Amino acid sequence: MKKKQVEDIYAFGADLGGNNLRWGLVNQKGDILMHEKVASKGIKSKDKLLDHIFNTVRDGVIKCQNAGYKIKGVGIGIPGLIVKDKGYVLKSPNFAELNSIYFQRLLEERVKLPVIIENDVNAWAWGEYAFGAAKGFWNFMVMTLGTGVGGGVVVDKKLIDGRDGTAGEVGHITIYPDGIKCNCGNTGCLEKYASATGIVDNLKQHINDEGAIELVRIIGKDIGAVTSIDIYNQAKKGNAFAIKLFKGAGVALGIAIAGLVNLLNLEAIIIGGGVSAAWDIIVPELRKEMMKRAFSLPARRCQIMKNDLGDNGGILGMAKMVFDM
Repeated sequence: MKKKQVEDIYAFGADLGGNNLRWGLVNQKGDILMHEKVASKGIKSKDKLLDHIFNTVRDGVIKCQNAGYKIKGVGIGIPGLIVKDKGYVLKSPNFAELNSIYFQRLLEERVKLPVIIENDVNAWAWGEYAFGAAKGFWNFMVMTLGTGVGGGVVVDKKLIDGRDGTAGEVGHITIYPDGIKCNCGNTGCLEKYASATGIVDNLKQHINDEGAIELVRIIGKDIGAVTSIDIYNQAKKGNAFAIKLFKGAGVALGIAIAGLVNLLNLEAIIIGGGVSAAWDIIVPELRKEMMKRAFSLPARRCQIMKNDLGDNGGILGMAKMVFDM
């Protein structure tokens, strides 16, 4: 392949997900010029997983360099608690094999370039700030409603990591003190009401209710096999109990967001993730609860918005961090 004559400098952004590792070569305008997606699921050996991640990133970097692109550095978003200034993965819920690993140093040894690591949702928040829905905002939060509930907070144009790298864990704000037991050890966390797993858990909590029994019958699966997508499909068809579950997610989000609005005077909450497909059911309840509980001035200011960048948010956010190094 003939090398391209490229004068600009580029960033290599990557996003490690539970199923896939995605990377992209990004220019300073936020255009993704080369990209790839490689499976990341099912590798349980620590050494094999690290080799798989590092080799995938290294091979991608080499592919971009061979195409003539000059790369400033590599940024990778990782799910979990990240101590960014030390390049250290404290704990990753999806990849326990990465716990207590000085990931940044090891990857730098493999790719021979500067590396920066960050929590995956924080990376997405920074991507939305640089290139997406949050452009122009000083204070906002990105929330992901997926298997769990993640958050990334930007205040006064600065990403808030916290002293220990644990800032933004909005999914573990207590909503109902006597509520459902959470995997984190607490009870009544937002994640147990507004995530995909939380919506299913709420169905199980009400399994003796007539509406829940009928919903499971219509879905046609054992209760243990029912997914949030099954419930959403019935909500779209007008099933009252399915709609109730998603409205409950909106109420829980509204309670949490009202507190955040009062605390941080946020201009926007930007929402993505699989559960956000039920936007038309969830968001009216969210807004109503937020307006009821938050101070009126910041509540009126705060916009509830869909994300712009989708699956590319983390890649673009990490690329922006590389450019900012």
